[in-house]
Amino acid sequence: MTDTAAEARPTTAELGEQLLNLLRALNMAEDQELARWHGAYGDTREALIKLLGTQDWGRGMAIDAIHHAITKHVTLREAMLATQTG
Repeated sequence: MTDTAAEARPTTAELGEQLLNLLRALNMAEDQELARWHGAYGDTREALIKLLGTQDWGRGMAIDAIHHAITKHVTLREAMLATQTG
């Protein structure tokens, strides 16, 4: 018997990608109030920074990876690898 509840649980990586995609959507939102640093965008960015912190990524490293992912249009994993290796 399989545990379907456990199978449905998202991984940390999946949650990170969802947060990154939400950041992208907030940037493009019709209501640009959502894209402000002191609003939904900033809160979502902080959530992603905290999520990366659970994977032993310091705040600066997380900020660099998020910036890279957004500006280069890559996945969070690709951005983490790129910024980790320089």
